Amino acid sequence: MPVKNNGPGGNSRASTTRKSKVEPEYPQWAESKMRAIENRRLKELQAVVRDSMPEILAIVADEMDTASESIRKDGYSDMVRRIQNRFRIMRDRLSRRLKTDPLERDVRRCADYTDRRQLQEWQRSVRATLGIDISKDFFIGERYEQMLSRWAEQNVSFITSIESDCFDDMEKIIIDGFTKGRTPAAISNEIQRRFDVTKSKANLLARDQIGTLSADLTRTRQESAGVKEYIWRSSGDERVRACHRELDGKTFRYDDPPAMWYMTKRGKIYTGRHCNPGEDYQCRCVAKPVFDFNRLNSQAFKEKKQ
Repeated sequence: MPVKNNGPGGNSRASTTRKSKVEPEYPQWAESKMRAIENRRLKELQAVVRDSMPEILAIVADEMDTASESIRKDGYSDMVRRIQNRFRIMRDRLSRRLKTDPLERDVRRCADYTDRRQLQEWQRSVRATLGIDISKDFFIGERYEQMLSRWAEQNVSFITSIESDCFDDMEKIIIDGFTKGRTPAAISNEIQRRFDVTKSKANLLARDQIGTLSADLTRTRQESAGVKEYIWRSSGDERVRACHRELDGKTFRYDDPPAMWYMTKRGKIYTGRHCNPGEDYQCRCVAKPVFDFNRLNSQAFKEKKQ
C-alpha cells in the first residue's frame, strides 16, 4: 500500500490514492432483457388493437355518414359511447392475454442480474487494485434487497402504465378524429404512429432504468467502502452525448457531480441538473472508483487488512 509522503516535493494525494485497475461495464444484457419484456407485451397490445380496429373504424365511418357536422364537433354522439365501450373490451382482452405473462418475475430477474454483475465488478476492482478479496457476504443484505425490490415494483408499474396510456391516447385519437371529420384511413395512420411512439418510449425506458439501478448500486457500494471519488467513463460509442463524452476520463466526487448540458447552435445550454454516471436520462456511463487509503472505512476492508 502506498505510504503518505509529506516531505518537500512529495505528492501526498498521489501516494494515498489509487485508481481502479478495472474498467467497469454497463449491464447491457439487463437492458436488452428489459426491452424484450416490454416488446413482448406491446406485441400483445398491438394484436388486440389490430383485431379490433376494423370494427372501430367501421363505427367511425358509419357515424360520419349519418352524423351532422354540429354533432361531430360537440363530440357527444353515440359514436363516442360505442368507441369507449370497444376500448373497454380491448383492455379486458389484453388483460386476459397477459394474465400468465411473468412480468414481475422477469423484471426482478433483470434487477438481480444487474446487482450480481455490479457486485462482481466491484469485487474484481478491489482485488485487482488493492489485492483484497472481498467475501461474497460483504456489500449485500437488506439494504440492497430493498433497493432491488423497490426498483422492480416501480418498473412493473411503469410498464403497465405505458400500456394503459397507449389505450387512452388511441381512444382520444379516434374520438378527436371523428369530431374533426378526419377520414378512417387518416385515423388509422395516426393510431399506428402512436403505437410506434409507445414502443420507442418503452425501449428508452429500459435503458434509462437499468442505467439508474446500476448507478445506484455502484454508488451505494463504493460510498459504503469509503470511496468518495470516481473517474467518469462513457460507453465510448456514437450514441454517447457530447456532454458525457467531454466528461469521460475526468475525476469527480459523488457529493459534487458535474453539471449537465447539451449543445445548440448558440453553444452549450446547461440543464440545471448535476448527475453522477448513470443518473442522467438514458445514461450508460459508469463510475470507475478512486480508492483513498485514508478513507477506506468499510468493515470489509478492515477485516481483510488484519
